[in-house]
Amino acid sequence: SFPTRRSSDLRDDMNVINNGFDLAKEKGAKNAVFIYKDVALIANIKNRTIITAVEKERAENNVFTNIDSVVIL
Repeated sequence: SFPTRRSSDLRDDMNVINNGFDLAKEKGAKNAVFIYKDVALIANIKNRTIITAVEKERAENNVFTNIDSVVIL
């Protein structure tokens, strides 16, 4: 049957992430890290683009530069 559980989950994830873009834009952010589930999403707010995604386990000992905001989703 359609929609499948997977597509429903993806739609939910996209709604949460889109909300993160809105929150960051309201605060004047340009580049942000979204913390969502076990992933850090590096985002350009003006272009509403996810630049990269890093899993929690791989994010340890990394430094994110040129970030002006963190949004915890």
